Amino acid sequence: MLLALSPLVRRSALALVVALAATIAWPKGWRLILRHAGFAVIAVIVILFPWAYRNAHHPVLKSWIWTTTNEGITTYDGFHEGATGASDQKPFLQEMHTLLSRMDEVERDAFLAQQAHQWIRTHPVRSIQLMGNKIARTWSPFPLSTEYGSQRRYVLIGLCYSLPFYVMLLLGLWKGSVAGSAKVLLLIPAIYFTGIHALSVGSLRYRIPFEPPMAVLVGSWAVICLRTLHGPSRRKLG
Repeated sequence: MLLALSPLVRRSALALVVALAATIAWPKGWRLILRHAGFAVIAVIVILFPWAYRNAHHPVLKSWIWTTTNEGITTYDGFHEGATGASDQKPFLQEMHTLLSRMDEVERDAFLAQQAHQWIRTHPVRSIQLMGNKIARTWSPFPLSTEYGSQRRYVLIGLCYSLPFYVMLLLGLWKGSVAGSAKVLLLIPAIYFTGIHALSVGSLRYRIPFEPPMAVLVGSWAVICLRTLHGPSRRKLG
């Protein structure tokens, strides 16, 4: 139930709740997977219902909006003629200001989502390229913004943190002291959010939700190193 609160903080975590619940039950068969996934769906609905009910009875919104009306602009930010993979809403908002100002919040959300999906259908190759750019931005080992990416010391600091982290993460996955099923569970958030931001915009700050689980895998390699120093042990964690 506590995990079901996460969509209130980040809408993008909506399906992650179900994915993690199903992953926990994965080694125990399909019945338990479906039971856990079903409970996760019910928990999310229960948590979000007051918010959706409030929106449905709001004098401006008057719609059952379960999360946010920013999905449309976020999708369009990631898929339009001037998109690069980074977030830069100012140019197209200035260009479309007159048109968008005539719409209410719900209409604006639907319009921008429709425009983004239409652009994806008519530019499939470019859309795939943009998705690759967003994944690369999300996993960039150093800052890419104008403020930080243009300064060598910030790039160096980023590399000094990220590169050892990535190397130890791979070593932790390969020979870490965490059980296989736990490795899958710890990687699900990284895989999920990478995919989510490939469909919107990419930035290394979006790693924040899934770096702590990955740090457990990094720590598992550190445990192996310590055991090597203090004596062999084959006991598994997790």
